[in-house]
Amino acid sequence: MAKAKASGSEAVAVTVGVGTVNDPAFKSAAYQAQAPRWTMLDDVAEGTDALRAKGVASLPKAPGEDDETFTRRLGRSHFYNYYRRTRTALVGRVMRKPPKLGDDADATLRQHAENIDGQGEHHAVFARRFLTLGMHYGFAGILVDAPTSLEARLGRKPTIADEKRAGQRPYWGRYSARQILSYRTEVIGSVRRLTQLVLHEQH
Repeated sequence: MAKAKASGSEAVAVTVGVGTVNDPAFKSAAYQAQAPRWTMLDDVAEGTDALRAKGVASLPKAPGEDDETFTRRLGRSHFYNYYRRTRTALVGRVMRKPPKLGDDADATLRQHAENIDGQGEHHAVFARRFLTLGMHYGFAGILVDAPTSLEARLGRKPTIADEKRAGQRPYWGRYSARQILSYRTEVIGSVRRLTQLVLHEQH
């Protein structure tokens, strides 16, 4: 599924597939241009088995090489994953000291940081995984969202007290470049603003 986020609107779920520019499932030209490179990076990070499975796409045939000879050579080929090791080392260097909240952070923020995504993930773990995605694909995104069901039940915008009583709170979502399908901007009041963001949800 994909989540279409537009400023001032709720999320809309759509099926990801081939679409037109007006279809929330549409993938931008930039996305389509980068997708083959992301696939290559995914295969490289996965290692030998993934690259072998791609056959000639990852290991071209030699001139005049027949299928049987190529299959034997492919089976003997091994990929030393210096890419993944380097990526892990670079993330480790950046995250050598885990991020900490400032002394002025209030109690609510500190409580949220212990479970930043609403699914039990500590903010330092979230940051490490976000950085890994950014290094792997070139960029990644964070969406801070909040449930809307309480407003529907109350028939009005809930107060902070309402949210605390209901146990509702904002949560952070982490999205890789592969999940950011497209976006739109408009000039509003002489300022260019984001008006639509289409995300592919992974569950």
